[in-house]
Amino acid sequence: MLIQVKSSNYKNNVYELNQNEIKVLNEFAKFFEKEFTLSKILGNYKDSSIIFSTGYAGVFSDKKTNRNYLQKTKKFNSFKKNMSNKYGINVELNISLAHSLFS
Repeated sequence: MLIQVKSSNYKNNVYELNQNEIKVLNEFAKFFEKEFTLSKILGNYKDSSIIFSTGYAGVFSDKKTNRNYLQKTKKFNSFKKNMSNKYGINVELNISLAHSLFS
């Protein structure tokens, strides 16, 4: 998962990505996918089933408590390599759940 995290000291003012920034993040994921397949270090995984996904996390940084709180998450895109819908697994649902960042 490639996640762009934005934070703010103000709960209702966490910056959200615009369409151009989302496009850049998705292009980076495509670049990473290409480089991954060419990497000698990761060569053992070339034939593995892999998903690269992009998303966003908005975080409120509470200075009073010195804690960070997840305000909003969003999945943008996913790029699959050597994937099929094996065993009836709903891949997109699982990607979305992973991007929710909640346990």
